[in-house]
Amino acid sequence: MSIAGKKLNQPASNSSSDKQEAAAAELLEHLIEVVDEHDKPVGYMPLEDVRRQALYHRQVIVLVYNEKNKIFLQKKEALKKRGKSLWDVSTSAPICAEQSAEETALAALSQELGITLQGLRPIGQALAGPSTGNAFISVFSTGMVPLEHIHSHPVVKNGFFFDHEEISSLVEHYREMLSPSLLLLWDMGVVFPASSF
Repeated sequence: MSIAGKKLNQPASNSSSDKQEAAAAELLEHLIEVVDEHDKPVGYMPLEDVRRQALYHRQVIVLVYNEKNKIFLQKKEALKKRGKSLWDVSTSAPICAEQSAEETALAALSQELGITLQGLRPIGQALAGPSTGNAFISVFSTGMVPLEHIHSHPVVKNGFFFDHEEISSLVEHYREMLSPSLLLLWDMGVVFPASSF
């Protein structure tokens, strides 16, 4: 296997080749793995091109819960309907080239919410289609995270913790305030899994 024409098992011969390999590795970090309709890898492309062309790809969603088993939702400025921001999942990210679903999920959790964990619990998967933006989605749960770990990050100012009854009411009466991803997971029954954490 090679990156930018250089074999991975070939030792670097000079600083120039080190820089080339580092640049190639950095490039891969910004490329998304494109898949076919059967979730088989076919290549790598920048995320904006994947979305513009509505190509099949992979994505992760991580659901964060506090010690009271309330789920943390973000209000995303980038997700708007009739000028109003929508409530969205705790965090999500497309799976980058040569990265596993859990690696992507852990990185997104750390970068966006400042939460560092050793592992996550897989709780569901969604097939690609119009409702997912042609993404095959892997859903993970953090389990119950101590409040101090969540409240230490600035992004929490744009979020709130909801219990099952509150989200159920939002889905029933204010569905237009919720993102497509959140509604999809709610309909799948994975927002509050039946089994305990």
